[in-house]
Amino acid sequence: MLLVAFPQKGPAGTLVAYLQGKGIECHCHKELQQYQVILNNEADFQTAREILQQFLQNPNAREFQQVAWQNSEPVSLNGPGTGLSLTRVFELLRNAPVSASLLFIALAIHTMVFLLGQVEIFDRLYFMPWSEVTNSGEYWRLLTPTLMHFSALHLIFNLAWWWTLGKDIEAKFGATGLILLYLATGLLSNYTQFLVSGPGFGGLSGVVYGLFGFVWWCGWLRPQWGLSLSKPLVGFMLLWLLIGFADVLWINMANTAHLTGLVCGCMSALLITRFGRVKTT
Repeated sequence: MLLVAFPQKGPAGTLVAYLQGKGIECHCHKELQQYQVILNNEADFQTAREILQQFLQNPNAREFQQVAWQNSEPVSLNGPGTGLSLTRVFELLRNAPVSASLLFIALAIHTMVFLLGQVEIFDRLYFMPWSEVTNSGEYWRLLTPTLMHFSALHLIFNLAWWWTLGKDIEAKFGATGLILLYLATGLLSNYTQFLVSGPGFGGLSGVVYGLFGFVWWCGWLRPQWGLSLSKPLVGFMLLWLLIGFADVLWINMANTAHLTGLVCGCMSALLITRFGRVKTT
């Protein structure tokens, strides 16, 4: 029975050794680019899951580090190959085509803003409700606000989160899974923000909060799937959401889009953990 999968052999081997030390029969199995921790007995799942949660929350705990030292394997949960070689970059892009495609589209739009002007570009991309796009035929306006960014910092922040969370979701649920999540969070967050503030908004942050909520709740409800976020990171994102609603910053934030995306992502995780499954190949 699959407990969890890691992109590195080190943490998988450490977890297997620790579980075996606790009397839980298990082994490590390599499946394509992942190292899976397989339980021999299904009856051990609940105990192993509790240990897994402790491991994911604090892999640097003394008991895990001691096992890692004995195995001479690093216990870091980061992905393999931290170097930024050209081969590594192409490998990452090839393994996450949807994540990479949307990233490059957003970058291209921001580049066009410099070449043609913000007004000229955003005038063709701002949100229109369904009643208007059916008349104009410009259906892309339901989603394109997610690709509009008003500063380089805004763009970098959102794309960094999109890539970090999106590629992991795409690896687990495939391109279709990530596309559906993007469409759901993008459409809903755009529409609710439009109802509150009108069409003068843009950015991928509503979708980012959707991905955040999805990974957060998947890690909570199905930790054996290998998707998780640390508690400090969850706390930061929720605090940032509250700060936005408190309106104490010098920038305008699409708070309604953030909240809508978060709720949509959490609800999507609830559905997928009850009725769906992760990719096994």
